[in-house]
Amino acid sequence: MEELEGAVVLDGLNDAIIGTTTNKDFQYVLAYSTDKILDILMTRDQMTLIEAREWYDFNIDAHYGKRSPIFIESVNVADDNTVYCDDFGGAWAV
Repeated sequence: MEELEGAVVLDGLNDAIIGTTTNKDFQYVLAYSTDKILDILMTRDQMTLIEAREWYDFNIDAHYGKRSPIFIESVNVADDNTVYCDDFGGAWAV
């Protein structure tokens, strides 16, 4: 896709790409699934979930310049409209 020329691609994480979007400058960037990144780290690098999350937080979820990818976190909505956003108990009501 010509529009993605110059976009940042993260080495070894192609299976975590879930699509594309545009940044604030209307340039195309890649969108990565945080859940898929964590799965890759746990499987490929044999990390625990906590180790994978820590590695992700400190080494992957960063600003790489104008064409940085975005990272999409999955959420679960409970019957009482509480939104759970991660595996570490983070939650808030909407």
